[in-house]
Amino acid sequence: MERKVCVGEECLYHEYWLTLAAISSIIVLLYSNKGYGYMQVSVSGPNGGAVPFDLHIAVGMAAEHFAKQLGIQRLHTTIMIRIHQQALFMGDCEGLCEVVDERNFVVDVALWCNWLSTLAHEMVHVKQFARGELSTDMTQWKSRRHCGNIDYENQPWEREARRLQGRMLEDYTINPGNPTII
Repeated sequence: MERKVCVGEECLYHEYWLTLAAISSIIVLLYSNKGYGYMQVSVSGPNGGAVPFDLHIAVGMAAEHFAKQLGIQRLHTTIMIRIHQQALFMGDCEGLCEVVDERNFVVDVALWCNWLSTLAHEMVHVKQFARGELSTDMTQWKSRRHCGNIDYENQPWEREARRLQGRMLEDYTINPGNPTII
């Protein structure tokens, strides 16, 4: 693909050998073919749009690190991470984990907060759903039935996610290439 860049009267031509789609495909292949996992991660904007390349890499690396910490990197899962830059994303929500089915997940993360902490929190939910600890309708937690009238802060799956996200983030900050299993 060719692109004109004009500087004053003079135009320079730059060739781009890889489009953003090709780069994204290469990143997904790298994540899924490292020999230690089957998890596939894709990163995009809220409507499937592009995100800056360095942010794309940072989110993918953090998701991989958190998956290793949680012991889910070898599960056959596909995680689509959507990055939101607007201040308002579903009200005051900082993140969300949606279950497509037991192996496919959509994680939404807002950049206006501590997005690394939010990503760690949502990856705990991916683990909970992928391992069957939390039912997809959120009525069963580790083989116990739960009614829907528990306050958000007191839901056992939220308590676990809040408890683990700080430890996961601290480990990522200290050991970005060598995660400690939680």
